[in-house]
Amino acid sequence: LANEKSLMKMIRKNRRPTCPNDPEDGGVDINRNFASHWAPVEQPCGEENAGSHPFSEPEAQALRGLVEEYNFSMAMNFHSYGRMLTHPYNWADHKSLPKRDDEIYDEVSLAFKFPLFGSASETVGYTTSGEMDDWMYSNKGIISMSPEIGPESG
Repeated sequence: LANEKSLMKMIRKNRRPTCPNDPEDGGVDINRNFASHWAPVEQPCGEENAGSHPFSEPEAQALRGLVEEYNFSMAMNFHSYGRMLTHPYNWADHKSLPKRDDEIYDEVSLAFKFPLFGSASETVGYTTSGEMDDWMYSNKGIISMSPEIGPESG
């Protein structure tokens, strides 16, 4: 998202005014606003502010509506940090997928030649709650993943 009035080169969150003392730090991380192991973040100015409750944000509500209207079997939620492929379960610190689903993710990773793939704890070294891939996979049975396609630096 480009913002010509800001000195920030990357804006990770929507622009909800959650941080009155520093509006540029405000907003909700849409990828933390889904109803799968959602957890509140006590810092409304923080980078990973998850919102006031699952699906509190119109962007997450729109995505939920789209998923509920159509019968998707697979989804890719493109992100732009690093060269990796993340997949469920991002809230967990260990891999716990059924064998067949694990094989599907392995095949996708090989086909697209991602040097690093796995859950958030296996790729970026931390867990994430309220994440869209986890919601799509756990709640809707959709093979969902997030290809990270950009460089790790600006």
